[in-house]
Amino acid sequence: MRLLQKSIEDTYNDSISYNYIGVIMYIRNSSEERFAFLRWYFNLNSRENHSHTRSELKRYYDWSIIGVNHEDIVSNDISKYTEARDRFLNELSDDLLFRNFYETAYRWLIRQNIRQDNLHNGRKFNFEIERDRSLEHVYPKSKIGHRSEEGIALDWETTDLTHKKKKKRSNYGAKR
Repeated sequence: MRLLQKSIEDTYNDSISYNYIGVIMYIRNSSEERFAFLRWYFNLNSRENHSHTRSELKRYYDWSIIGVNHEDIVSNDISKYTEARDRFLNELSDDLLFRNFYETAYRWLIRQNIRQDNLHNGRKFNFEIERDRSLEHVYPKSKIGHRSEEGIALDWETTDLTHKKKKKRSNYGAKR
């Protein structure tokens, strides 16, 4: 029991493992899925050296992001990985990504944030922000949702943004 406690403490104190596990726990949103992952991870951690465990955790994280389930990850099912990767990349290329595939966009953006945090050794992602789904630093700040076939910038509700800008500009010189 003491070894498991030490393993949990070491994992929590390692920012990269902490970040990967945090995202995996978000993706594995049922108790059964979370328990299966944690059992797999700490079992692996007790048998293998740190670099192998970290490598397998990274693989599990990457595969989870694109939607591969626990059983297919631990069995290293390359066909399921390839299928999920192709679907994920196809969804990412959709012009209306946030409208049609919000969860895919969300996962991609949180992955980019975790990548940045992992570049800064010791920086842990703040998962309190994620729990509220208010990822200001992940959610796109751009007002442009997409472009029309004519290339006009439209917001998420398909309102022409060029008219909004013209209205704002026309008010700048007005006397009050």
